[in-house]
Amino acid sequence: MPKKIFIFLVLIFLIVFWGVISDFRRTEMVEAAGPIAAMKTRTDGYFYVPDLNPDPLVFEPPQSLKVDRLFNNPDLEGDQGGASGEYSIMPDGKVDLTDQLFINLHFGEVEGDPGWEYMADIIADKKIDLSDHLQIGLNFGESGFYINDLTGVTIKFDVGGEVGLNAEDKCNIPVGATSFTVKKAGAPIGAYILFYAAPGTTWPHIKDTLTVPVSVNVGDEFSASLTYTHDAAETGGIHLRWLDDRFDITDKAGCDAEYYDNPVFAPGWEGIECSHLADGTTKTFKLKALVAGDQTLYYRAWDDSRDYDCGTYPDYNRDPSAGTDPTKGSCTPQCHPDEFPERWEECDAYSKDITVSAVCGNGVVEAGEVCDDGNNNDCDGCKGDCSRLDDVCGDSITECGEACDPPAAVSAACGGLACKADCTCAAVVCGNGVVEAGEVCDDGNNNDCDGCKGDCSRLDKVCGDGIKECGEECDPPEAVSGECGGFACKADCTCFIPPPPPPPQYLINPLACDTIPECIEKIINFIFWVALAIVPIIIIIAGFLFLTSGGDPEKVRTAKKIILYACIGLAIILFAKGIISLIKSVIEG
Repeated sequence: MPKKIFIFLVLIFLIVFWGVISDFRRTEMVEAAGPIAAMKTRTDGYFYVPDLNPDPLVFEPPQSLKVDRLFNNPDLEGDQGGASGEYSIMPDGKVDLTDQLFINLHFGEVEGDPGWEYMADIIADKKIDLSDHLQIGLNFGESGFYINDLTGVTIKFDVGGEVGLNAEDKCNIPVGATSFTVKKAGAPIGAYILFYAAPGTTWPHIKDTLTVPVSVNVGDEFSASLTYTHDAAETGGIHLRWLDDRFDITDKAGCDAEYYDNPVFAPGWEGIECSHLADGTTKTFKLKALVAGDQTLYYRAWDDSRDYDCGTYPDYNRDPSAGTDPTKGSCTPQCHPDEFPERWEECDAYSKDITVSAVCGNGVVEAGEVCDDGNNNDCDGCKGDCSRLDDVCGDSITECGEACDPPAAVSAACGGLACKADCTCAAVVCGNGVVEAGEVCDDGNNNDCDGCKGDCSRLDKVCGDGIKECGEECDPPEAVSGECGGFACKADCTCFIPPPPPPPQYLINPLACDTIPECIEKIINFIFWVALAIVPIIIIIAGFLFLTSGGDPEKVRTAKKIILYACIGLAIILFAKGIISLIKSVIEG
């Protein structure tokens, strides 16, 4: 068998096998009341509403849809199969041979044909043709990731209106709608959509819509706003509750107050009920705070459709996934919770706290106040902030003119003296042996120089305190003291007396002269006598050189120079000696 024919037969087999398996799984899912169809188009988010009736004259759309996942990557356009989940055909994150075979299987079909599969219609034009093939060919081999975060997803239908998804990521398809666009944060986005024959369960919503001040004062009037919304825009109502006598209703905003002080429905509780509200209605009530403290407002919503499982009772804003899970309050069997607020809380009523502060100075002792004397002054029996009694002798708080508090105790405010019964300090007595306020010491007498000054003002007879007293020669030690004649004061506060200085030392004068001229004369005389001894020797040496020159002109010249210089030197010495004698005679004369 030629190789090409073999490959062709294998492809035919895979296509047929895929179709059989897809039809089997699709039938299985429909029988299990799962999604009846699915669609995945392109990143523009455009879809048409499937027609479940093969009769072209009868349009039978599904009643609800579910957004399973999103994508904004154009490379995923053409990823139509390869995986399975709630529906038999689900994208697997890559465009490959599986998708090509899937399109081949349905090529040439139009909506309403036997075996028609919406997942094969990539271009969303109700036919499987070359444009769908080209889309897969364009992205063949590409892959990517899908977005599972459905926060901010809305569906805009061609009949008007833009709705969000419920807790199951579903919404009902409005009557007459033939197409829609999927958006996230207001921008179109690609999606994988599941369609259901039956309408989805819809719910009223009120969570986090109560708007009240964080805190008010007793007697304040304030607004409390609630907004009712519904997945399917159904009418419904709202409840607002609080503990009995915590608030008064001053403006019901046109609503009923049938549960106001109603002992049958909620003994010990008060509240407001508003019925038959349209989707998106906001009601603003006026309440007046009566009791100080942290108060709680409870609120819930219900719809008028009664389409869940509550029979003749409305659907409340419970979590539709709660079921009988005890951790979620077992809400399903509790369709008409009369026990308030316990059953309310279990069945997803909501609450919001508001702090009501007491008003100090109104003469009424309210929560958080210890007293209230009708003003905000201190020292009149009640603290100005109403936090406690004041001007009370014996409360251990020194205030309002008190010298000390508590009585019968040694008080720091009294400088260590006792505090008397009238919160005044005891008198100070120097010499009683007790160191009291204003005293530095008290040795039991009023004498000086016994360690404590006679007036108890300071310690005395203390060497080193800088005060010369009580027999001390000086103070402080280690300092030059006038009392010591300019000498240092010793550590025992006595004066330091230095020893006498040693006798002067002299150098020996080898010249034995007393004046400078005399010393100069002696030096000149010494040089004179040395010269008289040396000059004859020099002359003799010069004569010897002359006699031994042998007529050598150079040696004769040298001998003459020696004789000449010797004579000049002798003349200078004789002149110097004469000058000294002249100066000496002038000075002495």
